Formats: sequence, structure tokens, C-alpha cells
Amino acid sequence: MKSTSRQTAITFGILLLGLLAPNIHAQVLKHSKHISLSNNTLISRESYLIQVNNQEERKLGEVRIPHSDDSNFEVLYAEVIDQKGQVVRKLKKKDVRTRSRTSYGSFYEDDLIAELDLFWNAYPYRIRYAYETTAYNFIYLVYWLPNVHRGLTPINSTLKLEVPEELELKVHASPAFSFTKSTADGKKVLTWELGTIKFASSEIFAPSYGEIVPSVIVAPQWFFYGAPGSLQSWTSYGDWYLELNKNSTALPETEKLQVNALIKGVSNKHAIVTKLYHYLQDHTTYVNVRIDLGGLKSYPAAYVCQNKYGDCKALTTYMKALLDHAGISSNYVLLDLGENSWVEPEVPGPQFNHILLAVPFENDTMWLENTSKAAPVGYLGTAHQNRFALWIEPERSQLISTPKMSNEEVLEQVAYQFMLGEKGNGTVKIKFLLHGKRFEAYSYMKEALPEDKLKQNINNRIPLKDFVLAKWELITETRDQKFCELLVEGTVANQSKAIADMTVIKPPVINLPNFEKPANRQYPVQVQLPVNKKVITRYDLSSFEPYTLELPDTVNEETLYGRYTYQFEQTDTSVIVTEQFTLNTGSYSLEQYPALFQFLKLAQQNQRKLALILKST
Repeated sequence: MKSTSRQTAITFGILLLGLLAPNIHAQVLKHSKHISLSNNTLISRESYLIQVNNQEERKLGEVRIPHSDDSNFEVLYAEVIDQKGQVVRKLKKKDVRTRSRTSYGSFYEDDLIAELDLFWNAYPYRIRYAYETTAYNFIYLVYWLPNVHRGLTPINSTLKLEVPEELELKVHASPAFSFTKSTADGKKVLTWELGTIKFASSEIFAPSYGEIVPSVIVAPQWFFYGAPGSLQSWTSYGDWYLELNKNSTALPETEKLQVNALIKGVSNKHAIVTKLYHYLQDHTTYVNVRIDLGGLKSYPAAYVCQNKYGDCKALTTYMKALLDHAGISSNYVLLDLGENSWVEPEVPGPQFNHILLAVPFENDTMWLENTSKAAPVGYLGTAHQNRFALWIEPERSQLISTPKMSNEEVLEQVAYQFMLGEKGNGTVKIKFLLHGKRFEAYSYMKEALPEDKLKQNINNRIPLKDFVLAKWELITETRDQKFCELLVEGTVANQSKAIADMTVIKPPVINLPNFEKPANRQYPVQVQLPVNKKVITRYDLSSFEPYTLELPDTVNEETLYGRYTYQFEQTDTSVIVTEQFTLNTGSYSLEQYPALFQFLKLAQQNQRKLALILKST
């Protein structure tokens, strides 16, 4: 139902925006969320008002609302309002389509998506919709970031929370919000309001989304979710997680016999872990199965023994069970993956989407990623390093930072050996020495792709013009090697350019990060993972004789932020060019940014000078 005053406001607003429509972009005019807790039932109502100005913005009418199958969900209304403020289209219940939210790699998920199509043919128009969810299983009362709708930030966002007055809460809220608190009918009412958010969605090495966008997290001190728990500390949350997943590591007798046979005669604990990890990799498959208690409760080890597959929780529980039987203790480690990974330390709770197993030894810790058939044993990996994680241990769970990878551990080195004729045509041999992300990518592709697809991928990644792939070989000498080598051979053309009496050769160069100018940068720089690249290029120049060779000066730029160098080594018939770029891990403020940008700018300027000039004699 709409009041007369509300209808008038909508009409006036649309008429005004209709006049301005040619000069403005689409906008989320209002986003609001109202949450109430009563009798252990959490009811959440969310609404949007969005303006669509032209045909290019029409896709904003494709509304997709994710929700969980274990919560009651209802679309309250969904309608289109024309520029005169009239409702010209209303969706009925039969117009709401629901499908599974199964994502890539999933076997089954209990998450669903409601789909609404709210289109009109006269611009501008508005779409307005609201939906309600009723949850009986929950941990947080609120985990709210004002929704950015397909890159559009709301002009106005409001969050209202109503809870029993006596309920103890732990609250985190960004200072950008306007906050009010009141009481009514035995309930306390907490309200947060926010005006327009301005943010750059694509800045390179920006902080995570959760650090940029203001957020509100509200947690009760006590909760029941499969088992009673407390959010008073990370320790208490860890104890709840263990209680929820207790009795899950029992192995069938047949599996115990298999473990006994695998480790018979092996006394070294590292070797035992390695054998059992290889057994896991060779006999199980990762699938994403998200059902029951929001995906927080693991399937037991016996389930994996029987089915030979599981999600990250089930496979990790299974690996823990194997180690338990072998007499080796291990710990669950919860963490949040992704480039936008963000954990708020002040509010313990379910802020994680992945789980590892850590095996602590006296002088080191072995990290086990149990979903990968290609990961070396004990390899932490680029997606897991240098981020908050919850180390689970009875009565001692704590938030930790996973180890940072060093510059050497992420080195991407390419060595070219060119044999060119006078017109720059010839052959090339390339040797890639790959660590970090490139190593992980090729390890995965070697395991998952057929040979023709892998060959195509390799060919597409060779950064040389007029290159034709002739042969290739991907080498990993042992399955637990933490790097790989890729050997490539092929033909090239047009690698040199004739200018007057000179021949100019531009060596392949490192692909440097492209940072925004200081005047345009809005956020600090967060380098979570170091960048370390090296290119070694050798040219056999015997076919160009007689000639004299001109080379640029050697460059060595070293700063707080990293290092850029190139140097040359010349013999009678060849020249070797070595270029290296390193961007150090770190957080760099906006005050530091001009100096960082200048470092990158100097590197780019030096790259443009990087050329071999051969003059005939």
C-alpha cells in the first residue's frame, strides 16, 4: 500500500529526474533493510528503488535475488513506475522464477536465486521491489554492506534493526554511518543511515571491497546454530565450530587398514603426511556440496570414504581423520578466499568461505589444501597467503595471519633465445620458470585440460608478435615441486625494423602494472602478494655482421616500493638483455602514492628506451 504523500514524492522525483535524464546515469535512489528479531526468528525485509534512463541501462531490470532454501523467502512487491509516477507494471507471484544458485564446480547447493524481469519501453522509468526472508538458523543478526547494484551505489541507504531490549550485542559499524538508537515496546531500535557512496570500482591494487565500502556487523553474544555457541571471542567461536563438527573424523575399519598399509615402515612424520596427502589427491575429487546449516557443518570422513568426493570441509575432515589415525595432530584453519577477502577482527563469527588443514611441527607448519589434485604437499599458495585466518584448537582458537610468500616464491622468469635473420625472421626457444600464480595455473591446466586445449592456452600466452608454436613441454620433475618449467620453441617474424642504415630490435619486456595518475587515485595501494618478474633475452647476431651495436645505459631503480633494473652482456656475436621488476608486499598510503607512481613511471620510461640498435659498418 502507498500513502498519498509517498506517491506524490515518487511522482515529483520522477518528473524532476525525467527532465535531467539525458545528463545523468542510472542510479539506485534508495536501498533499505529492516531486520527484526523475535522468539528466535529473524525477519529481514529489503527494498530498492532504481532509476533506468535509457536503453543501454535496460539490463538493470534483470533483478536476481539470492536466498537460501532453509529460509522462508517472499517477494513482497515488484513494479515499474513511469516518468509520470504511475505504476505501469506489477509482477505477480507466478512471474517470479526460482532456480538453483549452483556455481562452477558445484555438485549441489541449497542456495537459490529468484529472478524478476522489470522492463519498460519509455525512458526514464523506475523499478521498485522488496522481498522478505524469515530465518530460524542464524549466527550474525546483521552483516551489511550497502548494496552496489551492478556498479551503481545508492543515493541513500538505511538499515534498521529491532531486537529485545535485554539482548547483549557486539557491534561493528563504519564511522561513515549516521547512527541513532531508541527503544519502543520493549525493543531497542538501532538505525544506520548513509548518503551516496563514491568509490572507484577498478583501481589497481585497491584495498578489498569490505575495507572500502562502509559496513555494519551485529552479533549476539550467544546463539544456537546446530549447537549452542558464543561470539564473545574467536576462541569461543572456534569451540562452537568444533562442537558442530564433532564425531566427524571416525574412519571405517577398511580405511584404517589402508592407512596402516600406506605408512608401514615410515617413521618420519613429514613423510607420513606426504604419503597420506598424495593418497587423498589420488583417490578423491572436489565437488561443492552446500547443504545443511548453511554449509558450515562438514560431512563426516566416512562419507568421503564411501563416495570418493566432497567439498572443502568434507575433504579436510577426511584428511584430518587420516592423520588422526596415523597419530599426527592437525588443526582446521578457516579463511576467506578471493581478491576482495576481508575479515573484521572485532566481531568473531562466520566470515570465512574456505578451510585448510595445518599440521604443526616443532620448527615449521605444513599447510594442506585438500581440494586440489595438483597442489604440492605443504604448499600454502597465493590465494591463501598473507590474510586473516582462524586457527581452530580446543579452547585456544585464535585469529592469525597466514605466512606471506617471498619475492622468490612468486618469481616468474622467462628466458628467450632468438636466432634471427637480417629481416628479423627466425626461430626462438623460450624457457619459462614459473612460481606463484602462473605455476598454480599451469599445474591446474595440466591436470584438468586435454592436450590440445593446453597447447592452445600456451600459444595464446606467448607475448611475441608473429609467433608460431612448433613444440612445447611442461616439466615438473616431482609432484611436490613448487615451481614448473615450460619449454617452448617456434618461429617468429618481424622482430627487427630497418630505419635508414640501422636495424632496431625491441626485446620483449615485462608487463608492468598500469597505475592511475595521482590526481585520479582515490584509495591507498594494498599489495597483498608481491610481484616479481624477470625477462632474459639472448640474441644471436651473427647474421647481422658486420655491425656496430648501440645499447641503452644500464638502469637500476630501487625504492621502498620495489626495484626495476635492466642490464646487458655483450659478446662477439650475441647480446643478453636482463630486465627485472619487483613490487614489494605492503600497504601504501595516498601520501606515498605519488612516489610509488613515479617509480612505475620511470620503469615505463626506461622500457620505452629499451632497444638494440645495429649500425652497418
